[in-house]
Amino acid sequence: MDAKVVVDGTKGEQPLPQFSVMLPKDGPITSWSPASVAVFSVGLYPEAWAKLERTGNLGALSAALHQILCDTPPNAKVDQKWSEFCTTITPVWQNARASGGGDWSCSTRLSDWSRSILARVAMAGPGRSIRAFERRLKRWSTQSRQSLKSYSDMENLHRLSALNAGVDAAALVNDAGYSDQSHMVRAVRRATGFSPVQLNRHIEMEEAFWCYRLLGERF
Repeated sequence: MDAKVVVDGTKGEQPLPQFSVMLPKDGPITSWSPASVAVFSVGLYPEAWAKLERTGNLGALSAALHQILCDTPPNAKVDQKWSEFCTTITPVWQNARASGGGDWSCSTRLSDWSRSILARVAMAGPGRSIRAFERRLKRWSTQSRQSLKSYSDMENLHRLSALNAGVDAAALVNDAGYSDQSHMVRAVRRATGFSPVQLNRHIEMEEAFWCYRLLGERF
């Protein structure tokens, strides 16, 4: 795969390996390639990642996952690769999930998971101070409360935009959880590099924004 990625608007470009792991980011990420590429991506909640990986290294694939990806037919089309991946990982995940410990198996919404982990962190272990809470949350999710809220608000805004096509983004401010329009514009620009109006236009018109349209299908 001859593709490169730019993270958070930096000028440096890093070649993408055949398999890569990307942690959650609260800034824009772009990728490009001089030729056509075929890619499939898998999103995992931290609980699932911890059970599958068992390495503590969040930025690298475990031997098990790497082997699963290597076992997919190298010259197959993407849909066949995806089918083979799902077939291979299913028994591995079933065994890992049966190993006990915490598990998130409810809604696919990031906002629901955020509320769940905040509640679990608040009720877990000794130390109920704000500092102890933040340390435990960072250890369990790798994120701060502010980051989780930012991700949840963006997801909610995207949900509202998908369900209210053609509605001015300014009309969605309160329902999306932002204090005012300026707050929403700053948050969206920080996360995506575009204003809400620009982003919605790109999602509707530009093929490069296909991932946003795919996410919108969840709603």
